[in-house]
Amino acid sequence: MKNRKISFDWDNTIVMSYMVDSSFPSEETGLPIYHFQEYNKSFIDKIKEYYSQGAELYVVTSRKRALEEYYPEESVSYHLELLKLTHIFPSVRVHYTEGDLKAKTLKQLGIDLHHDDSMEEIIECRRYGIEVKSSLETYKDSDIVTKGIITDIHNSILLLKRTDKDTKWDIPGGHIKDIEEGRGLKGIADGYEREVAEETGLIVPQSRLIHKYIHTWKGEDMNMHILWTDYAVEEPPVDLFVQDFQENSEFVWVQEDDLPLYMSNMTEVAVKAIEFYLENIGNPEIMEGKYLPSQSRTWSKMKKKLIGLGNNKDTGGGEGHTRPKMKKGVSAPPDFGVLEEKDRKKKELRSRLLKITKTASKISDLHGDALKKMMDSLTTTPELKKPIKHTEEEKHILYAETLASFIKDSMGNPLQQIMIKGSGYGYYYSMSDKLTILVPRRAEYYLISEKPDDKGRLRVYSHYKFVTGIVLLVQKEEIERIGWN
Repeated sequence: MKNRKISFDWDNTIVMSYMVDSSFPSEETGLPIYHFQEYNKSFIDKIKEYYSQGAELYVVTSRKRALEEYYPEESVSYHLELLKLTHIFPSVRVHYTEGDLKAKTLKQLGIDLHHDDSMEEIIECRRYGIEVKSSLETYKDSDIVTKGIITDIHNSILLLKRTDKDTKWDIPGGHIKDIEEGRGLKGIADGYEREVAEETGLIVPQSRLIHKYIHTWKGEDMNMHILWTDYAVEEPPVDLFVQDFQENSEFVWVQEDDLPLYMSNMTEVAVKAIEFYLENIGNPEIMEGKYLPSQSRTWSKMKKKLIGLGNNKDTGGGEGHTRPKMKKGVSAPPDFGVLEEKDRKKKELRSRLLKITKTASKISDLHGDALKKMMDSLTTTPELKKPIKHTEEEKHILYAETLASFIKDSMGNPLQQIMIKGSGYGYYYSMSDKLTILVPRRAEYYLISEKPDDKGRLRVYSHYKFVTGIVLLVQKEEIERIGWN
């Protein structure tokens, strides 16, 4: 260990922190808002252990040094003082890459081992032959799972062949970490980007949350989040060798008409996600309505490159897994045959998907059930339960009446409309998310209860959050009453 050079990223490695998306800057400075969560105690202990063994230690961060003055209590030097680590990391061993990837700097410093949270940084380090470890390995998986419908410019969908005993086709993604869970949508975006990169080597562009539900597997409930990522190129290069733990052995980009070839040997989650995607692809409110914020698009100057790697010596493994032969999937799996009719109609495909879903899955989708019941109520009489036809004008009136019913109390009285005093954005506790979130003050809100809680806060409803809406706790004196809508 003596004379070995070891480096650490700063944000999300030594200090667990993140920047809020630049769409929501500080009203005082106009800069993105920095959030400190905690110190990574496991890594700080590791730093002290390396130091005691005689290693030469460095901090290498993609931060811009000039911005440190705008965040004096969040600067590297400030926290090193608090942690009493300045003797380990003197100023000459703290390096800023000014938004660039770190690999070149690490190479110049002669670093033997680097620790980082960013999969883009990890992939780049491996390209340069630098040993690298994830700083998030010390954190546990949460019960939130992100899965991605990833499409290319031709609307082909990326599928991965699992290496477990069932060897089914799946879509990329996995559990986000518990430290990411506390960041709300920001954590979902970060966790999703990390999981996709870990499995495929792809650095995903902006992604959108299109669906979420509770998925029960082996008696455990998981909060499933389905995201859509669309590339403006043809079949971005997937590299399965980037995997440390070999979860997938093959990949294939599949056109919509060819999906039935794969559906009968596909995971339940993938079937449900693809079905939802196909049914809603023409709905802009779902498919284009909710971009997720990403740390990589604010603090660091991420170059959204498509990166491929060479062979990975670590083949992974584990219970139920084998050492797979890594290869790109062919146009269709050999055990399914060739589809003669290439111009299969979408209606026929969706019919088949629906049948597969009904037999393969009995998942309770709370949001989906609620929406289905609402839509059924618009086209069905309670007495006969038979579909009735409406003109477009009648449908619009029924939609309006149904939506209006959601902003009334149990007695049918309309809820009082309010706004939050002030301008810009503010942080308020969301009872729906069980955490404090950033929301626009001058938005559409409705007063649910006049009875304050023990902190003087009233309950306020908003459509602000995707699909479900939210219930916020707002100080009584911050509420500006508008009247009744």
